[in-house]
Amino acid sequence: ALEAGFDVTVSTFDGNPAGVPVDGDMIVFDGLSAIGGASAGTRLTLFANDDFLALTAINTLGALEITGANANMGDGAVSVTMNGVSTGAGEEFQINANGDISQAAAFNVGGRFDVNAPGQNIILPLANNFQGQVDIDGAAITVNNVGSLVLGDINATGVLDVDATGSITQAAGTSINADSTSDFNSTTDQAITLFNATSNDFDGAVALDGGAVSIRSIDTLDFGTTIASSLTIDNDGAITQSAGMAVNTGGASFVDITTSNDDVSLNGANNNFIRVDAAIGC
Repeated sequence: ALEAGFDVTVSTFDGNPAGVPVDGDMIVFDGLSAIGGASAGTRLTLFANDDFLALTAINTLGALEITGANANMGDGAVSVTMNGVSTGAGEEFQINANGDISQAAAFNVGGRFDVNAPGQNIILPLANNFQGQVDIDGAAITVNNVGSLVLGDINATGVLDVDATGSITQAAGTSINADSTSDFNSTTDQAITLFNATSNDFDGAVALDGGAVSIRSIDTLDFGTTIASSLTIDNDGAITQSAGMAVNTGGASFVDITTSNDDVSLNGANNNFIRVDAAIGC
C-alpha cells in the first residue's frame, strides 16, 4: 500500500510496464490490485500514451489523477475506461483528456473534482457524490450530484446540464461561461445561487428549477423555462426570455431585478409571478 506522503505515477508508452496485468490492448487496474491501496495524503497519477488504460472500481484514500488521450469511463475501445471512483475525504480527483468523458458507475469524490477536456463532451449523469468544488472545462457538460453541489470554474462550449438533489451554488471567485443553453435543476427545490460578482456569462438560454433562485451575469441574460419560489436577477446586459418559455414563481412570490441595461422583457404569456421589484438602468 502507498503510505501518506508518497506519490505514485504509473505510465504507459509504446509498451506495457512489467508486471502490470494486460487484457488484450488494455492495461487493467482492478481496485488498484496491481500496486496496492493508497493512504490519505498520497497522490496516484495514471498516465496513458498510445496503449489503452482500463480502470475498474478505483478506491483510494488519497488523491487521484488520470491523464490520457481519451477518458471514456464507460465501455468500449477507449484510452481510459473507468467504472467508478472513490477518493478520501478532502482528496481531489483530476482528469486531463483530449477525448470524451463518460461513466458507467457513480463517482464518490471527497475533495475537488477537476476535469480538463476542452472541446470534449463530459457526461456524468449518475448518482455521483461530489463533496468538494467541481471545476470542468469541456464542450457539452452534464453533471448530476446526490446532495448539494458547489460549482467552481465551468467552461462549456456546448449544452450545460446541472442537476443536484440539494442546493446548487458557486465557490467564491469562480465563474460559469456557457456558450450554449444551460439548465440548472435542484430536484428537491433547494436554492440555486449563481451570483458571483462580474463573472458569469450565459450566451444561450438559461433554465432554472429550484427554490430561491439568484443569478448574475455580465452580458445579456435570456431565460428558458424557470420555476422558483423567488427569482433574483442582477445583470449588466439585457434581460429577456426565449419564445414559448415561462418564468414561474408560483404566483405568490417575487422577481427582483437589478440591471444597468434598459432592456428588460419578461413578457411570456405563461409567466406567473405576483410582484416585480426592478432597478433598471442603474
